[in-house]
Amino acid sequence: MHAGAQAPSSIRSAVRGLASQEPEARRQAFYALIAPFKNSGKAEIDVAELLAAYPDDAEQIRIALISALETESAYSESLERQGQPLSEGLLNYCEDLGRAVGSLRDQRALKALLAAQGTGAGIEPEFVADLCPDAVDAIIDRARQPERFFQGEPLHIPGRAVVALGYCLKEVASMQSRPEAISQIRSVLLAGLDSPDTGYRQASVRALFPLRSDPEVRAKLERLAGSDPFLVRSSLARLNRGLGFERTQPRSCGHLPVTSRGMLQSRPRRRGASTGGI
Repeated sequence: MHAGAQAPSSIRSAVRGLASQEPEARRQAFYALIAPFKNSGKAEIDVAELLAAYPDDAEQIRIALISALETESAYSESLERQGQPLSEGLLNYCEDLGRAVGSLRDQRALKALLAAQGTGAGIEPEFVADLCPDAVDAIIDRARQPERFFQGEPLHIPGRAVVALGYCLKEVASMQSRPEAISQIRSVLLAGLDSPDTGYRQASVRALFPLRSDPEVRAKLERLAGSDPFLVRSSLARLNRGLGFERTQPRSCGHLPVTSRGMLQSRPRRRGASTGGI
């Protein structure tokens, strides 16, 4: 196998399979697509090797992967409305597919990546932030959407978008070209400090860390520290030393895990995630 080679029929068949009407057929097609490259155990690396091996087919593969993630997100949301969860096999597939699509760093994938944050598949916020500053408006729209619930539990979709905004602020080189985007994010995060939702407020505090030298940001955090024992009071000392936000004890935020550094995180990723097994 070498760069420039035409993709074999098995690869092209798998690409077509990603457009199947059946979720299980799409899952199998995805793992068939990366099967020759799954030495790393990480779908994003497998897909990078796939695209490098078949550059003539790379664009078609990229489009098929992005479209598949959009399809899976819509399918997951339809199950959510019926009160049904994704099976473990499909959830693991959505996670691998999301990582693969996120690693493409393709603006066309933004809609799919934002939608996939509601599947429970744990799309890392840095994949969305990689598309900043152009993605800022769409992420802000997501952060302002009403919370969705599954079986009575919040999905923390707006909070995940807030976390992504914080990651956008860390993309210093790209964000400097769009100071108005930084201003937009700042306004959203400052407003988030007043949210009645603890998880959203927590995400806003953590996301503001790159702006910790901003006088208004510091002043609002200091005022909040006197009335919000959940996070801010124990975080200000860390902020003053420039070390980040941390709580003395980890807490949970609904069903979404929260790290001891006060940051929302996705569900733990299981081993062998890109093997395709159910």
